[in-house]
Amino acid sequence: MKIAIGTTWKSLCGISTYNFYFTNELSKLNPDIFILAEDQKAGGPDDGQISSSSYEECWNRYTGFDATTGFKSVLDVIKEQSLDIVHWSHEFGLFCLTKTTMQAYLDLLERINKLGIKQTIVYHSVPHVIGNPFFSEYFERSSPFFDKIVVHTNEQMLKLIEYKVPQSKLIHINHGVLLCPLYDKQEA
Repeated sequence: MKIAIGTTWKSLCGISTYNFYFTNELSKLNPDIFILAEDQKAGGPDDGQISSSSYEECWNRYTGFDATTGFKSVLDVIKEQSLDIVHWSHEFGLFCLTKTTMQAYLDLLERINKLGIKQTIVYHSVPHVIGNPFFSEYFERSSPFFDKIVVHTNEQMLKLIEYKVPQSKLIHINHGVLLCPLYDKQEA
């Protein structure tokens, strides 16, 4: 089963680091992983991490997901890779920075669904202000495209239920950590 993860990649970014660790562990169970990476010029400097996962930079948080932005479109890359699942590692500042990029992202989700490819998403953050029209519209329109929706806390799950995200789609998976060697106070 070929899985793609849409994320920032190899950049100085918490989501990028999270997915570096996530893909390293996931590849032990399924080595067929591909990264739908953000255009590096937008994502910041390379963090120097080495990963065995193949990737292609094919979207940009400011300009969207189509080939007109100077690289192949996300949809073209998905078709070339013959993917079974696309898993989005979501942060609103990445995929829904503005009303325009939110619409482009929703259009992309719909086009992926029309290809018959399953989609899942992990929300690294969930807005706590219920009733915000931007977030209400996003959750209402995006939720049908996802087979499963992952959150890291019970509080996030409750907020998504308040946003009327179907509870049957929600999964709570605690945020993982990588243990580092112990340092003495002087080194720390």
